[in-house]
Amino acid sequence: MKKILLGLLAGLALGAAVAALLLRRAAGPTPITAEPAAAEATGSALQLLPDQQVRAGFVLATPKVVELQPETKAYGRVLDPMPLAAALAEIDSAESTLAASEKALARAQTLQADGDNVSRQAVETVRAAEQRDRIQAVSARAKLLAGWGPAVAARPDLPALVEALVGQRAALARLDLLSGETVLPPPSTVRVSPLGGGPTPQTAEILGPAPSADPQVQGAAYFALLREQPLPAGTTLVAYLVHSGPAQKTVTIPRSAVIYHEGSSWVYVLGEKDTFHRRRIQLGLALADGFVVTEGLAEKERVLIVGAQQLLSNELQAAGGGGPD
Repeated sequence: MKKILLGLLAGLALGAAVAALLLRRAAGPTPITAEPAAAEATGSALQLLPDQQVRAGFVLATPKVVELQPETKAYGRVLDPMPLAAALAEIDSAESTLAASEKALARAQTLQADGDNVSRQAVETVRAAEQRDRIQAVSARAKLLAGWGPAVAARPDLPALVEALVGQRAALARLDLLSGETVLPPPSTVRVSPLGGGPTPQTAEILGPAPSADPQVQGAAYFALLREQPLPAGTTLVAYLVHSGPAQKTVTIPRSAVIYHEGSSWVYVLGEKDTFHRRRIQLGLALADGFVVTEGLAEKERVLIVGAQQLLSNELQAAGGGGPD
Protein backbone atom coordinates (compact mmCIF):
# COMPACT_ATOMS: atom_id res chain seq x y z
CA MET A 1 0.00 0.00 0.00
CA LYS A 2 2.83 2.41 0.87
CA LYS A 3 4.53 1.73 -2.46
CA ILE A 4 1.32 2.45 -4.33
CA LEU A 5 0.86 5.74 -2.47
CA LEU A 6 4.44 6.81 -3.21
CA GLY A 7 3.94 5.99 -6.86
CA LEU A 8 0.80 8.09 -7.04
CA LEU A 9 2.59 11.06 -5.45
CA ALA A 10 5.52 10.79 -7.87
CA GLY A 11 3.12 10.66 -10.79
CA LEU A 12 1.31 13.76 -9.63
CA ALA A 13 4.58 15.66 -9.21
CA LEU A 14 5.76 14.66 -12.68
CA GLY A 15 2.43 15.67 -14.19
CA ALA A 16 2.57 19.09 -12.53
CA ALA A 17 6.09 19.66 -13.85
CA VAL A 18 5.10 18.75 -17.40
CA ALA A 19 2.00 20.99 -17.23
CA ALA A 20 4.08 23.91 -15.99
CA LEU A 21 6.55 23.40 -18.86
CA LEU A 22 3.74 23.34 -21.44
CA LEU A 23 2.15 26.47 -19.99
CA ARG A 24 5.49 28.30 -20.10
CA ARG A 25 5.98 27.42 -23.77
CA ALA A 26 2.43 28.45 -24.66
CA ALA A 27 2.85 31.79 -22.95
CA GLY A 28 5.84 32.74 -25.14
CA PRO A 29 9.27 34.01 -24.15
CA THR A 30 9.92 34.93 -20.56
CA PRO A 31 9.67 38.75 -20.05
CA ILE A 32 12.97 40.55 -19.56
CA THR A 33 13.56 41.40 -15.95
CA ALA A 34 16.34 43.50 -14.51
CA GLU A 35 18.00 42.52 -11.28
CA PRO A 36 18.79 45.42 -8.98
CA ALA A 37 22.52 46.16 -8.83
CA ALA A 38 24.30 48.47 -6.43
CA ALA A 39 22.34 51.71 -5.95
CA GLU A 40 24.02 55.08 -6.49
CA ALA A 41 23.26 58.24 -4.55
CA THR A 42 20.79 59.65 -7.04
CA GLY A 43 18.75 56.55 -7.77
CA SER A 44 18.83 52.82 -8.47
CA ALA A 45 21.01 50.81 -10.85
CA LEU A 46 19.85 47.89 -13.02
CA GLN A 47 21.90 45.48 -15.11
CA LEU A 48 20.74 44.35 -18.55
CA LEU A 49 22.93 42.40 -20.93
CA PRO A 50 23.20 43.61 -24.55
CA ASP A 51 20.98 40.83 -25.91
CA GLN A 52 18.32 41.70 -23.32
CA GLN A 53 18.50 45.34 -24.36
CA VAL A 54 17.98 44.39 -28.01
CA ARG A 55 15.05 42.09 -27.25
CA ALA A 56 13.41 44.81 -25.15
CA GLY A 57 13.73 47.32 -28.01
CA PHE A 58 15.82 49.73 -25.98
CA VAL A 59 17.45 52.66 -27.80
CA LEU A 60 20.34 54.69 -26.41
CA ALA A 61 21.67 58.07 -27.52
CA THR A 62 23.95 60.82 -26.32
CA PRO A 63 22.37 64.21 -25.47
CA LYS A 64 22.30 66.81 -28.22
CA VAL A 65 24.38 69.90 -27.69
CA VAL A 66 22.71 73.14 -28.78
CA GLU A 67 23.49 76.80 -28.39
CA LEU A 68 20.84 78.93 -26.71
CA GLN A 69 20.70 82.47 -25.47
CA PRO A 70 21.02 82.74 -21.67
CA GLU A 71 17.61 82.71 -20.07
CA THR A 72 15.94 83.40 -16.74
CA LYS A 73 13.09 81.21 -15.60
CA ALA A 74 9.84 82.75 -14.40
CA TYR A 75 6.57 81.30 -13.18
CA GLY A 76 3.11 82.66 -13.71
CA ARG A 77 -0.51 82.12 -14.52
CA VAL A 78 -3.07 83.09 -17.13
CA LEU A 79 -5.27 85.86 -15.75
CA ASP A 80 -9.04 86.05 -15.71
CA PRO A 81 -9.90 88.87 -18.18
CA MET A 82 -13.14 89.84 -16.41
CA PRO A 83 -11.57 92.19 -13.79
CA LEU A 84 -9.85 94.09 -16.61
CA ALA A 85 -13.09 94.16 -18.61
CA ALA A 86 -14.97 95.43 -15.54
CA ALA A 87 -12.39 98.19 -14.96
CA LEU A 88 -12.69 99.30 -18.58
CA ALA A 89 -16.50 99.24 -18.40
CA GLU A 90 -16.36 101.37 -15.24
CA ILE A 91 -14.29 103.96 -17.09
CA ASP A 92 -16.67 103.96 -20.07
CA SER A 93 -19.67 104.39 -17.78
CA ALA A 94 -18.01 107.18 -15.77
CA GLU A 95 -16.91 109.04 -18.90
CA SER A 96 -20.38 108.74 -20.46
CA THR A 97 -21.94 110.15 -17.29
CA LEU A 98 -19.36 112.95 -17.26
CA ALA A 99 -20.10 113.82 -20.90
CA ALA A 100 -23.82 114.14 -20.09
CA SER A 101 -23.06 116.33 -17.06
CA GLU A 102 -20.81 118.59 -19.13
CA LYS A 103 -23.60 119.09 -21.67
CA ALA A 104 -26.12 119.83 -18.91
CA LEU A 105 -23.79 122.42 -17.36
CA ALA A 106 -23.11 124.10 -20.70
CA ARG A 107 -26.84 124.28 -21.44
CA ALA A 108 -27.63 125.78 -18.03
CA GLN A 109 -24.89 128.38 -18.39
CA THR A 110 -26.12 129.33 -21.88
CA LEU A 111 -29.70 129.75 -20.70
CA GLN A 112 -28.58 131.90 -17.78
CA ALA A 113 -26.46 134.10 -20.06
CA ASP A 114 -29.42 134.56 -22.45
CA GLY A 115 -31.56 135.85 -19.60
CA ASP A 116 -33.83 132.82 -19.42
CA ASN A 117 -35.45 131.95 -16.13
CA VAL A 118 -32.52 129.86 -14.76
CA SER A 119 -31.40 130.67 -11.24
CA ARG A 120 -27.83 130.80 -10.10
CA GLN A 121 -28.60 128.01 -7.63
CA ALA A 122 -29.75 125.72 -10.43
CA VAL A 123 -26.53 126.38 -12.36
CA GLU A 124 -24.45 125.64 -9.25
CA THR A 125 -26.33 122.39 -8.70
CA VAL A 126 -25.59 121.29 -12.27
CA ARG A 127 -21.94 122.37 -11.84
CA ALA A 128 -21.62 120.31 -8.65
CA ALA A 129 -22.98 117.26 -10.44
CA GLU A 130 -20.48 117.79 -13.26
CA GLN A 131 -17.59 118.02 -10.77
CA ARG A 132 -18.73 114.85 -8.99
CA ASP A 133 -18.91 112.93 -12.29
CA ARG A 134 -15.46 114.26 -13.31
CA ILE A 135 -13.96 112.97 -10.06
CA GLN A 136 -15.54 109.56 -10.59
CA ALA A 137 -14.12 109.36 -14.12
CA VAL A 138 -10.64 110.31 -12.87
CA SER A 139 -10.95 107.74 -10.07
CA ALA A 140 -11.93 104.99 -12.50
CA ARG A 141 -8.91 105.73 -14.72
CA ALA A 142 -6.61 105.84 -11.66
CA LYS A 143 -7.96 102.49 -10.48
CA LEU A 144 -7.17 100.91 -13.87
CA LEU A 145 -3.67 102.40 -13.86
CA ALA A 146 -2.93 101.28 -10.29
CA GLY A 147 -4.19 97.75 -10.86
CA TRP A 148 -2.74 97.08 -14.30
CA GLY A 149 0.07 99.59 -14.78
CA PRO A 150 0.88 101.71 -17.84
CA ALA A 151 1.82 98.59 -19.84
CA VAL A 152 -1.88 97.64 -20.00
CA ALA A 153 -3.84 100.73 -18.95
CA ALA A 154 -2.17 103.09 -21.44
CA ARG A 155 -2.56 100.89 -24.49
CA PRO A 156 -4.44 102.74 -27.24
CA ASP A 157 -6.00 99.46 -28.37
CA LEU A 158 -7.17 98.46 -24.88
CA PRO A 159 -10.88 98.05 -25.82
CA ALA A 160 -9.97 95.78 -28.75
CA LEU A 161 -7.55 93.85 -26.53
CA VAL A 162 -10.19 93.29 -23.84
CA GLU A 163 -12.65 92.11 -26.47
CA ALA A 164 -10.07 89.57 -27.74
CA LEU A 165 -9.35 88.37 -24.18
CA VAL A 166 -13.02 87.89 -23.29
CA GLY A 167 -13.59 86.14 -26.63
CA GLN A 168 -10.64 83.80 -25.86
CA ARG A 169 -8.78 84.84 -29.01
CA ALA A 170 -5.88 85.91 -26.78
CA ALA A 171 -4.80 85.41 -23.17
CA LEU A 172 -3.11 87.72 -20.69
CA ALA A 173 -0.58 86.22 -18.29
CA ARG A 174 1.38 87.51 -15.33
CA LEU A 175 4.96 86.20 -15.04
CA ASP A 176 6.95 86.49 -11.80
CA LEU A 177 10.72 86.16 -11.49
CA LEU A 178 12.18 84.78 -8.30
CA SER A 179 13.47 87.24 -5.75
CA GLY A 180 16.82 88.68 -6.79
CA GLU A 181 16.44 87.71 -10.47
CA THR A 182 16.59 90.50 -13.02
CA VAL A 183 16.51 90.72 -16.80
CA LEU A 184 17.91 94.00 -18.08
CA PRO A 185 16.82 95.28 -20.43
CA PRO A 186 13.48 93.43 -20.36
CA PRO A 187 13.02 91.36 -23.54
CA SER A 188 10.16 91.97 -25.94
CA THR A 189 9.17 88.29 -26.15
CA VAL A 190 9.20 85.26 -23.87
CA ARG A 191 8.66 81.52 -24.35
CA VAL A 192 5.90 80.06 -22.18
CA SER A 193 4.29 76.67 -21.66
CA PRO A 194 1.97 75.09 -19.08
CA LEU A 195 3.84 74.16 -15.92
CA GLY A 196 2.64 70.55 -16.06
CA GLY A 197 3.56 70.10 -19.73
CA GLY A 198 1.23 70.11 -22.70
CA PRO A 199 1.26 72.12 -25.90
CA THR A 200 4.52 73.08 -27.60
CA PRO A 201 6.04 76.18 -25.97
CA GLN A 202 4.81 79.35 -27.62
CA THR A 203 6.23 82.81 -27.97
CA ALA A 204 4.37 85.48 -26.03
CA GLU A 205 4.67 89.26 -26.26
CA ILE A 206 5.84 91.03 -23.11
CA LEU A 207 3.61 94.07 -22.62
CA GLY A 208 5.64 95.54 -19.76
CA PRO A 209 6.16 95.38 -16.01
CA ALA A 210 3.32 94.64 -13.60
CA PRO A 211 2.66 97.42 -11.06
CA SER A 212 2.97 95.20 -7.98
CA ALA A 213 5.08 92.34 -6.67
CA ASP A 214 3.75 88.94 -5.68
CA PRO A 215 3.73 88.80 -1.85
CA GLN A 216 5.32 85.34 -1.85
CA VAL A 217 7.75 85.50 -4.77
CA GLN A 218 8.89 89.12 -4.24
CA GLY A 219 10.53 89.39 -7.66
CA ALA A 220 10.04 91.49 -10.77
CA ALA A 221 6.81 90.73 -12.64
CA TYR A 222 5.67 91.24 -16.22
CA PHE A 223 2.46 91.03 -18.20
CA ALA A 224 2.64 88.85 -21.32
CA LEU A 225 0.15 88.42 -24.15
CA LEU A 226 -0.46 84.97 -25.67
CA ARG A 227 -1.96 85.03 -29.14
CA GLU A 228 -0.79 81.77 -30.77
CA GLN A 229 -2.48 79.30 -28.42
CA PRO A 230 -4.59 81.15 -25.83
CA LEU A 231 -4.70 79.10 -22.64
CA PRO A 232 -7.60 79.05 -20.15
CA ALA A 233 -7.61 81.43 -17.21
CA GLY A 234 -5.90 79.94 -14.19
CA THR A 235 -3.37 77.87 -16.17
CA THR A 236 -0.03 77.87 -14.35
CA LEU A 237 2.93 78.65 -16.57
CA VAL A 238 6.67 78.35 -16.75
CA ALA A 239 8.41 80.98 -18.84
CA TYR A 240 11.90 81.72 -20.08
CA LEU A 241 13.01 85.31 -20.58
CA VAL A 242 15.94 85.58 -22.99
CA HIS A 243 18.92 87.76 -22.05
CA SER A 244 20.96 89.73 -24.49
CA GLY A 245 24.51 88.42 -24.88
CA PRO A 246 26.44 85.48 -26.35
CA ALA A 247 24.77 82.10 -26.73
CA GLN A 248 25.65 79.29 -24.32
CA LYS A 249 26.05 75.57 -24.97
CA THR A 250 23.58 73.26 -23.26
CA VAL A 251 22.45 69.65 -23.55
CA THR A 252 18.98 68.50 -24.60
CA ILE A 253 17.22 65.15 -24.51
CA PRO A 254 13.99 63.90 -26.15
CA ARG A 255 10.80 63.74 -24.14
CA SER A 256 10.78 59.93 -24.31
CA ALA A 257 13.97 59.80 -22.21
CA VAL A 258 12.37 61.52 -19.20
CA ILE A 259 10.47 59.56 -16.57
CA TYR A 260 8.68 61.01 -13.56
CA HIS A 261 8.81 59.32 -10.18
CA GLU A 262 8.30 60.56 -6.62
CA GLY A 263 7.86 64.13 -7.79
CA SER A 264 11.15 64.31 -9.70
CA SER A 265 12.43 63.96 -13.27
CA TRP A 266 14.78 61.05 -14.02
CA VAL A 267 16.71 59.45 -16.86
CA TYR A 268 18.50 56.11 -17.19
CA VAL A 269 22.20 56.49 -17.98
CA LEU A 270 24.23 53.49 -19.19
CA GLY A 271 27.33 52.90 -17.09
CA GLU A 272 29.93 50.18 -16.87
CA LYS A 273 29.10 46.46 -17.06
CA ASP A 274 25.80 47.07 -18.91
CA THR A 275 24.35 48.78 -15.85
CA PHE A 276 21.64 51.42 -16.14
CA HIS A 277 21.70 54.06 -13.43
CA ARG A 278 18.51 55.97 -12.72
CA ARG A 279 19.58 59.55 -12.17
CA ARG A 280 17.63 62.60 -11.06
CA ILE A 281 17.92 65.58 -13.41
CA GLN A 282 16.73 69.17 -13.51
CA LEU A 283 14.78 70.16 -16.60
CA GLY A 284 15.00 73.61 -18.09
CA LEU A 285 13.37 74.99 -21.19
CA ALA A 286 10.76 72.78 -22.87
CA LEU A 287 11.51 72.51 -26.59
CA ALA A 288 9.35 71.23 -29.42
CA ASP A 289 11.11 67.83 -29.38
CA GLY A 290 12.42 67.58 -25.84
CA PHE A 291 13.90 69.41 -22.86
CA VAL A 292 17.00 71.33 -21.92
CA VAL A 293 18.77 69.63 -19.00
CA THR A 294 20.24 72.13 -16.57
CA GLU A 295 21.65 69.67 -14.00
CA GLY A 296 22.49 65.99 -13.74
CA LEU A 297 23.65 65.03 -17.24
CA ALA A 298 26.93 65.33 -19.12
CA GLU A 299 27.39 65.79 -22.83
CA LYS A 300 28.85 62.37 -23.75
CA GLU A 301 26.79 60.09 -21.50
CA ARG A 302 24.56 57.48 -23.09
CA VAL A 303 20.91 57.91 -22.18
CA LEU A 304 18.03 55.49 -22.66
CA ILE A 305 15.62 57.30 -24.99
CA VAL A 306 13.29 54.37 -25.81
CA GLY A 307 12.24 51.97 -23.04
CA ALA A 308 12.79 54.17 -19.98
CA GLN A 309 9.24 53.73 -18.69
CA GLN A 310 9.47 49.96 -19.15
CA LEU A 311 12.75 49.84 -17.26
CA LEU A 312 11.28 51.86 -14.39
CA SER A 313 8.37 49.41 -14.14
CA ASN A 314 10.81 46.47 -14.04
CA GLU A 315 12.88 48.20 -11.37
CA LEU A 316 9.91 48.89 -9.13
CA GLN A 317 8.52 45.38 -9.55
CA ALA A 318 11.90 43.86 -8.71
CA ALA A 319 12.06 46.05 -5.61
CA GLY A 320 8.48 45.12 -4.65
CA GLY A 321 7.28 48.71 -4.96
CA GLY A 322 4.56 48.25 -7.54
CA GLY A 323 4.25 50.33 -10.69
CA PRO A 324 5.52 53.85 -11.40
CA ASP A 325 3.72 57.00 -10.31
